[in-house]
Amino acid sequence: MHYSYEAFLKDSLELVKQVERLCGVPEALVCVMRGGMTLAHFLSLHWDLREVYGINAISYDT
Repeated sequence: MHYSYEAFLKDSLELVKQVERLCGVPEALVCVMRGGMTLAHFLSLHWDLREVYGINAISYDT
């Protein structure tokens, strides 16, 4: 599956609008590491946030 930067940018800016409408500008972000860190990084740059916290999730198949 290809997810273009243009689509990511559009989706991210839509998320920014929704968050700001519902909560205002956040003071910090929490993300799930790996895939969620990319979005958290983009949002932190948009809102000029330095408080970005990651949660590491590891799953093992048995």
